[in-house]
Amino acid sequence: MDEIVGEWSADALFDPGPSDEIIYFLEHGDGWIEYLNWSLSAIETFRWWRNEEGRINIKGETIHSNSEPLRKSNKVHSNLLISIQQGITTLDKPITILTVENDKLYETNKYGLVNKTIEKDYLAKRLLLLNKR
Repeated sequence: MDEIVGEWSADALFDPGPSDEIIYFLEHGDGWIEYLNWSLSAIETFRWWRNEEGRINIKGETIHSNSEPLRKSNKVHSNLLISIQQGITTLDKPITILTVENDKLYETNKYGLVNKTIEKDYLAKRLLLLNKR
């Protein structure tokens, strides 16, 4: 399994707050990012893969929002240099940190590992929750 596979949260590195970006990388190359502001407000799906140099590429697919109609994503992140290492949160707790060394991945360049395992139908559950708002 690729080391990037899992659930990564920007907020996991800090004191809990009202907003977050949570990125999910699935083993087979699918993924999504959730934007939260007090509650789930949008989900953007994407495809990801590694190039010959082992760098990450991401191409957005669709944006689901609780305030706008479904639309196509134009986001593209190419040739991202990713490092994964152990670190400490602002609450002095150990955490695995994903860092994009050469760009921002969506709104930030650092994410803390929340979970290495993602339920098979978790995206469907999150989309249901988003659509109920």
